Amino acid sequence: MRTKLLLTPLALLVLLVPASPAAARSSIRVGVADQSPAMFDNPSFQRLKIKRTRYFVPSDVMQDAGELARATTFVTAARAAGVSTLLHVSTTDLRSKRGPVVSTTTYRRNAGRIVAYFRKLGV
Repeated sequence: MRTKLLLTPLALLVLLVPASPAAARSSIRVGVADQSPAMFDNPSFQRLKIKRTRYFVPSDVMQDAGELARATTFVTAARAAGVSTLLHVSTTDLRSKRGPVVSTTTYRRNAGRIVAYFRKLGV
């Protein structure tokens, strides 16, 4: 009982000590965007001084000329604004549980094409 009385305040004290800044670092990258390249010209966005954005592309973006053109426009506008882009490879249908499930081979092939194309654009 006496040990519990001594250890409880000690445990609470340890919880109150703030974590060091090094412990708070993470390799997670977060990007903010609204899927529109027009945001880079918006003064409100510019005041935020955001350095990283994200853009969702369907996994078959390389087979869809319209989607590829929109993604390329977004990435190019981001780069011109000094903002790096994270691409999120997603389903071909963003509605809940509607996208077709593709094979691992197809996904890897598509992802490889996406990486090869967008890496040249600085992604």
